[in-house]
Amino acid sequence: MILAVFLFFKPAESLQFIMIIFGFLLIVNGLMHLISYFNIKSNEARLFSYELAQAIIAIVLGFVFIINTTLVSSIFPFIIGIWIIIESISRLQLAFNLRDIPNSKWSILLVLSIFNFFIGLVFIFNPFKTAEAITTVCGALLALTEAINIYESFTFLIRFKSDKK
Repeated sequence: MILAVFLFFKPAESLQFIMIIFGFLLIVNGLMHLISYFNIKSNEARLFSYELAQAIIAIVLGFVFIINTTLVSSIFPFIIGIWIIIESISRLQLAFNLRDIPNSKWSILLVLSIFNFFIGLVFIFNPFKTAEAITTVCGALLALTEAINIYESFTFLIRFKSDKK
């Protein structure tokens, strides 16, 4: 519940904290790739492996996320916006590919891909406010989930006590 309140009332600080956690996760991921690279026994397999490159990139990005949270917090929503737009364009192509297949519901995919495209634009043109809004919504949803959990616990306890009598 404390996390929910923090996310809801301090979205900017929460976003920076999330970037630090994400940075640590990237470092751990990079170390796992590094271990994997050095555990490859076959020279032929190592020849076609990208584990070392993935390890270096993940570790460097992890440290960037940890050291410069303010910069990463402001760029991260922009990157997410670009990713959403790229994904929506590929879904748009898929919708057009499905157009000639009967019962494919390609029009729903078309509408959703266009909708996602505009969401990506919002992320790109207003990244920080979008990130704050998403963080606030996550806090509200987390608080709601915790309230439901508390209600269920009390309901269970009341029912359990009444069944014991």
